[in-house]
Amino acid sequence: MSVPARTVPLFADIDDVARRLAETGYLPDTATATAVFLADR
Repeated sequence: MSVPARTVPLFADIDDVARRLAETGYLPDTATATAVFLADR
């Protein structure tokens, strides 16, 4: 049985998610930024 490789998270924290989404023109609310952050984990 093989062990899946661990991936490096794309975002440092929820504020990082919000900032990076805002850089693309999307202004997320806290709930959306939190969901994206947790999905990245």
